[in-house]
Amino acid sequence: MKISSVGIIGLGVMGANFARNMSRNGFKIIAFNRDPEKISKLQSTPEGKNIEAAGDIIDLVKKLPRPRAVVVLVTAGAAVDAVLEDLLVHLEPGDVVADLGNSHFKDTKRRSERSAQKGVHFLGVGISGGEEGALYGPSLMPGGDKTAWSLMAPIFDAVAAKVSSPCHTYIGTEGSGHFVKMVHNGIEYADMELIAESYNVMRTLMGKKPAELSQIFAEWNKGPLSSFLIEITSRIFKEKEADGGYLVDRILDKAEQKGTGRWTIEAALELGAAVPTITASVDARIMSGELALRKKLANGFKPAASALNISIEDVHNSLYAAKVVAYAQGLSLINRASETWNWGVTLSSLASIWKGGCIIRAKLLGLLESVLKDKDNHASILADKNIQAEIREGVPALRKIVSLAAHSGIPMPGFSSALYYLDTVSSSSLPMNLVQAQRDLFGAHTFERTDKPGKFHQEWGK
Repeated sequence: MKISSVGIIGLGVMGANFARNMSRNGFKIIAFNRDPEKISKLQSTPEGKNIEAAGDIIDLVKKLPRPRAVVVLVTAGAAVDAVLEDLLVHLEPGDVVADLGNSHFKDTKRRSERSAQKGVHFLGVGISGGEEGALYGPSLMPGGDKTAWSLMAPIFDAVAAKVSSPCHTYIGTEGSGHFVKMVHNGIEYADMELIAESYNVMRTLMGKKPAELSQIFAEWNKGPLSSFLIEITSRIFKEKEADGGYLVDRILDKAEQKGTGRWTIEAALELGAAVPTITASVDARIMSGELALRKKLANGFKPAASALNISIEDVHNSLYAAKVVAYAQGLSLINRASETWNWGVTLSSLASIWKGGCIIRAKLLGLLESVLKDKDNHASILADKNIQAEIREGVPALRKIVSLAAHSGIPMPGFSSALYYLDTVSSSSLPMNLVQAQRDLFGAHTFERTDKPGKFHQEWGK
């Protein structure tokens, strides 16, 4: 069955732009929003002739042919539950509801089960690309019932960004789509933190001014580091104010967040997966908000000058290596979740759909797509010889940068955690034998041995 008409509820910037995108691609849109002015504004756009207003949810459902498809783009949380409950009163078995908001994956699982009680299909769809992506082509990550996805797939293919093929694929069952989008955002947090730390080193220790930094990042965007975030960073350093000063120097160094980074860390803890660079990036944003404490302690622990020297190439190579390590953490977390909840996520397909539309689109993803097609690499991309060769030059530079930062009192939690992760996963021996001995001594938690199988408890000193 082919769906030609789509309902949409929620016409904020993302919702309105996504409605315009669907309309431009040939779908008739039935739109509802509590503020009718937003519908009028939407109808005044170039795509507005194919957009019809619904007076309420009942009217929206009546105007849609079966099987009905309704896209929901409202604020994550209680608003999604309220809209879904209103819809379930009027929808019929076989209809589809697709939540394109930044919902928590566990909420999506719960909503899927609730909808199934009424025979209605529910899709949790991760969407990345911001306002521009919603309008011209985002990356789409739908999870849920595969039958429902097959009905919506032509719509998603049409509106998604295109990089040889649509940046859209079926992710897996239940809340997998929103989980993958959540981890995408966690990787995004890490990538942004690593770029910010690179900037801090070049500004603080190398004396680079905004104009120079803009040129450096523009040059980096021509090579292995080429990405959307590197591109916009170059643009940011160009921005001047009326008096000739650079805007970046006047922005308060206090970063905010909307929660997906924290959700990623919580999920990693629940699954027993380590994501230290993502964790460090969230911690860095939190600590940036401690303005009063930072001012009080400023220079209180300032170290002596360091004799270490670094080059722009060192910063470039270490940033690239740390970026690969951050991706490795995120992809390993997705793989762990997929195995735990039987989602059937194909990691190579994620690298493919992240190449366009989304915030973390980057040249690196082409390499990752190739590497991830080998199932033996799903546990960690770092086990692949091609990846090892790719970052080999960057690891010595990463060690140098982290050492210099420590000697100079420059906080680099992203770089440091990436190196820590890399050293840990490549260590054949760790001091956890002592930790297990301590746990057994004070709590009789038992331990395993290197010379024979089983669990053991020692009567220490007795």
